[in-house]
Amino acid sequence: MQHPHNTRPYARAVALALITLLAACGGGRAAIAQATAGLSPNQTSVNGIAIPPDPGPANDDTLAGIDTTGSGVRDDVYRAIAAKYGANKVEWKAVLQAGQAAQLSVVANGDPTLSNQANIAEMHGGGCLAFVQWNSGNLFKPGNRPIDDVFAITADTPGRLAAFQATESVMTPSIPADGGGHDCEN
Repeated sequence: MQHPHNTRPYARAVALALITLLAACGGGRAAIAQATAGLSPNQTSVNGIAIPPDPGPANDDTLAGIDTTGSGVRDDVYRAIAAKYGANKVEWKAVLQAGQAAQLSVVANGDPTLSNQANIAEMHGGGCLAFVQWNSGNLFKPGNRPIDDVFAITADTPGRLAAFQATESVMTPSIPADGGGHDCEN
């Protein structure tokens, strides 16, 4: 089955506008709270996935936050992805990969070299997620927008949103030399 073509420049503009709106309204925090509502702060697994404890307020002390799993996403984001998407392991892994790209976009904070790496990661993570959703028949289902969820919960503070925007502003809206595609890493 073919996967949809990449409309990266348009998609990036729409995603940035949505993330700005969600973050301005506290949407990232609300999305995390909603996804993790049934979890206790020290819960160790959900949907058969080992999860770290809730990082608490110290998570907001830096742009990177706390990543005790070494997964490339903050612990609060990891918990939210596992809780919301973990019932389908293939989709969970694809959303986690998109989360890694979102985290890199925040941490890059406009650095040209890191922003280029974030661009490539976004191409692969977004491509993987679209491919997985296309194959499962979920790509165009109303309300099913995991890419929006993961970017909103990653850019959940004014500082993280500003860092994400700084990174997006220096990215070149083009397909990387390796072609992007749907390379699912996990």
